[in-house]
Amino acid sequence: MKLGFLYAGQGSQHPGMGQDLYEAYPAFRAVLDRADVGFDLKALCFQGPEQQLSQTRYTQPCMVAFAAGMTAILAEKGITPAYAAGLSLGEYSALHAAGVFNAATAVKLVAFRGKAMEEAAGRD
Repeated sequence: MKLGFLYAGQGSQHPGMGQDLYEAYPAFRAVLDRADVGFDLKALCFQGPEQQLSQTRYTQPCMVAFAAGMTAILAEKGITPAYAAGLSLGEYSALHAAGVFNAATAVKLVAFRGKAMEEAAGRD
């Protein structure tokens, strides 16, 4: 049997996301600890505020870091996808799961993407 992973886009972010996984799984912790995005990704994911977490420039790297962390937990348990797909932003998490990017590169790339999207929309 082949397994596929499907990754979410923006919209499911919320303060507190991933804190329990960060505390329980070293593989998840390693992904978030390596995130180099120009802001405190862990503090924003774990504590908010929700208004800031909902801004595209912050949402995107937080969501991809969360997804990459989950993928790392599953990989550590021998669960890997034969197929990966994503909705909108989730495509970057799927590319990471497929081995196109390592987690740090995927998170940094979408941090740039999110910031550029906000600037293009005139919200900077």
